[in-house]
Amino acid sequence: AFRLRAGKATSIMTRMFDSEATGSGGAEGSLRPVLRGALHLLSGQSVRLISQSLYLVLLTRSLGADSYSKVTALLALFVSIYPFTCLGTPLLVLRGVARSPEQRARHWGAGLAITVTLGLLASLLLAFVAPRLLGIDFPRLPLFLFATAELVGFGVIQVLNGVQQGEERLGRVAVILALLSVLRLGIMAAVQFVAGLDLARFSYAYFAGSMLTLTWALAVYARHWGRPVLPRRIAELRAIARDGIHVSLAASGRSLLLGLDKMMLPALFGLTAAAQYGAAMRVVMFAFIPLQSLLVALLPRLFQEGGRSLKDGLQIWRRTAPLGMAYALSVALLIFLAAPLIQTVLGPEFTEVADVLRRGVWLLILLALYQPLGDALTGADFFAYRSFSLIVAVACNFGLNAWLIPRHGWRGALLAAYASNLLLLALYALRVRKNARQAHEA
Repeated sequence: AFRLRAGKATSIMTRMFDSEATGSGGAEGSLRPVLRGALHLLSGQSVRLISQSLYLVLLTRSLGADSYSKVTALLALFVSIYPFTCLGTPLLVLRGVARSPEQRARHWGAGLAITVTLGLLASLLLAFVAPRLLGIDFPRLPLFLFATAELVGFGVIQVLNGVQQGEERLGRVAVILALLSVLRLGIMAAVQFVAGLDLARFSYAYFAGSMLTLTWALAVYARHWGRPVLPRRIAELRAIARDGIHVSLAASGRSLLLGLDKMMLPALFGLTAAAQYGAAMRVVMFAFIPLQSLLVALLPRLFQEGGRSLKDGLQIWRRTAPLGMAYALSVALLIFLAAPLIQTVLGPEFTEVADVLRRGVWLLILLALYQPLGDALTGADFFAYRSFSLIVAVACNFGLNAWLIPRHGWRGALLAAYASNLLLLALYALRVRKNARQAHEA
């Protein structure tokens, strides 16, 4: 199902990329594999979306509201600290394999060592601290296994996916992520059928699904990579930590920039406005998934070209920008026209979703502009500048939300979102312009 072949329409779209290949237009510069990889990822995302929807229904019906709220609170905590427990190693492994595939064993060995060590330490700490921090009751051993599954199991899976991305084998990435969702759903359903789910059994099933997927991925793919070479020198670990901290800050910054308004709306303006805004923004972010798949597929090329210069990495951005903008504009217009229908599907309680969608859907265009530009900066190793830019944008978003939401509700949140995203685009553009000026002077 994941070994999709591009059809006639895909061939037409990719010809424009092939004709602009670097050099004389050879296969080396072709972006045909990139688009094919994006289709693989999109197919995997579709399977994940279906399985996660069934998984959500299963958990809410079997655990009940109280226990399910504890699970979601813990997952939110794990997601917030995950970038720091892996120190951005999946992205660093991707960069290393894309630029020097002969050093693959060293790259994924470093990612494995850091993710397992920091993940286990964080899981052990969370088993004692998380219940008190969140004000919830949760059995200690199941909590440790729940945290280990997310911070170690999923973390190592992402390191393995970094290798696959670096080699532009995105079909394998899609298979691994889809298998993870399907296995978790299957094991949860089996446990519910045999004994019924509670917090402890949920944690054991979650851990089993993650570890079975990791074992399968190691057996099928990693056995061909050679034994991982672990870091032996402090200088090597220091270099990974330096870049990894900036990657982690950037990942957290992206999450906050897209989610801070949803966190602040309930407290500053009420649950009703937060529900309308949250439902509409979920539709917008769902519409961004196909473009996100293309950006993920582009990362190896951006690291290869960006390793030479930012100018080379930007050439890829310029070649793919027309496709990204065409998609963002057409989908934004489609959602704008279909907003009343979407509101009807969501139910009678969501009376303002159409209005939110029509005002907020144009964020897709900003995302289509600044996300690939930020990836081009990352591909050229501007980790510190990207993390700095995101921190500034998040600070702006927080300040504007605190000022505008109490006065204007979700409309204030949208104004803050547009302003902070425009600021981020401007900061990225300033860095590109400065780099171009420096190259011209040199």
